Amino acid sequence: MGIETKSGQGASASFTALVDYPFTIAGWFRVSGDNVITPLVSLENTTAGVYYDIFYAGQSSDRPIARTRSGGSSLAIAGAAMNPDQWHHVVGVFASANSRAVYLDGGNKGTNSSSHSFTAPTELVIGNYFHAGATDVAEAMIFDAALSDEEVAALASGLPVWSLPVARNLTAYYEFLSETRRPGLGPELSTSGTPTFVDHPKLLRAGSSGVALAPARQRGPFFKPAGEFHTLSSEVGSVAHAGVASISQTQLAAEVIS
Repeated sequence: MGIETKSGQGASASFTALVDYPFTIAGWFRVSGDNVITPLVSLENTTAGVYYDIFYAGQSSDRPIARTRSGGSSLAIAGAAMNPDQWHHVVGVFASANSRAVYLDGGNKGTNSSSHSFTAPTELVIGNYFHAGATDVAEAMIFDAALSDEEVAALASGLPVWSLPVARNLTAYYEFLSETRRPGLGPELSTSGTPTFVDHPKLLRAGSSGVALAPARQRGPFFKPAGEFHTLSSEVGSVAHAGVASISQTQLAAEVIS
């Protein structure tokens, strides 16, 4: 399903789940195309000055990068660029001290073999904390395992993480999907109109309820005033338009399982 979480300043939380390599950072992202570095997800130990992250290099190549910063920075750069205002799947695999890789949309793999000893991260930051531009985030995940090429490709194709054996290695999962956009929980729709479908990152299972970290700039499913439903469109990654709500004339998106 199309999901939108806009973050002008990243949301952070304490994080102590990782004790060593390997680990993987993954998620769906849509960047605005600003000519700047745009953080996507970062595991940080600010006291030690160590960071493991994936980001969009908008100031240079427009490519996603997996980076280790410990003293100096070591970069794994994807083999293709991200298109601004389009959803992309980005994965950073930190397999060992001297092995890191980045993937864009299930392929376009870039690698780096510079050596950095492990320092346990203490914070998880999701979204763009670097500048005022917005970043859309869906299904941000942390695994305490190195995903294989095949597992990365499966996630990028829309296969739900819960159907993969590596799901047992999930240490953090933030779907960023509001209750009003879960199948069966949103408002009823009339039968008027013809459904139309748009490109979207597929979320085939709504995860269990839990705490989601809402970025400072709340939009989309994070912004849920009582009694208000949101008009959705392809611009915000909606799935389908299927008429209007019987309680109002606000056009709504029909949530469907693909």
